[in-house]
Amino acid sequence: MRTNAICTISGLLISLSLFAQSTGAKFDSGNTTKIAVYPKAVASEHTDGRGTVSLVDGAQVHRLAASAYLSTDKPDKVLQFYRDRLRSEGQLVECSGGKNRTVDVELNDEVFADPSKCRSESFAAGGTQLKVINADQQKIVVVLPHGNGSEIALVSVKP
Repeated sequence: MRTNAICTISGLLISLSLFAQSTGAKFDSGNTTKIAVYPKAVASEHTDGRGTVSLVDGAQVHRLAASAYLSTDKPDKVLQFYRDRLRSEGQLVECSGGKNRTVDVELNDEVFADPSKCRSESFAAGGTQLKVINADQQKIVVVLPHGNGSEIALVSVKP
């Protein structure tokens, strides 16, 4: 399985393809996000050219992990599953009305400076974002409709 990351560097758009065999890679092909995978969800790659996560505007992180999945369940059911699990881990922020058509989760210094603020341009168009924020990391789940089911992006980041 391949994980794609899209990064903007000095106005250039580049695509990084990293594989599980890479030693010490910060992007992992398996679920290393430490976020539970939704029951019966299957790992997936985007077929529409979108990425799962991107770091933009020179943002730097200590650790970043991302995985994408598909489920046959509707977004409301998937979101409830993640609400129930994430609430116990810290402050839960829910944002709806995502507008980003390039990537599921876009991270930059502005997002890190005020992680509790909803920024519709920083998550997938048509999606709902759940973020749990604690002192040393953020766990982010974005769920959006996909056919009769859902697309799920799991991202954990330690700024």
